Amino acid sequence: MPRRPTRTVSEAQIEQQVREVFARRGYLSVKTEAGKSGHRLPVGFPDGLAFLPVRGTRFALVALVELKTRSGKLSPDQVKYHALLRSHALQPLIIRDAESADALAAEGRELRRRIEALLQENP
Repeated sequence: MPRRPTRTVSEAQIEQQVREVFARRGYLSVKTEAGKSGHRLPVGFPDGLAFLPVRGTRFALVALVELKTRSGKLSPDQVKYHALLRSHALQPLIIRDAESADALAAEGRELRRRIEALLQENP
């Protein structure tokens, strides 16, 4: 049986899908455009940030999101900057499809639920 050709999805298409997933789950997503001239973020900084507010506080959970196609690889600058983030106990996440974004969003919402429950127990 002949193989069905796989459809190539661009990073821009992945970005749109991921933004939609985060929006549906209550996140504010921000494209960083790190490394572009005129921007002040360091080269290698993740492509986006996804903020999920913790209700009743001034704080939010933040996901550091690097968007890549299925075959996309980190640039040497990204490898270096992600290592720096990890050295500060931050975990940049590589997202390659909407399903991965949805799993991350669900994980964040569960964490927020737990934090908010603790705040209710200990006002």
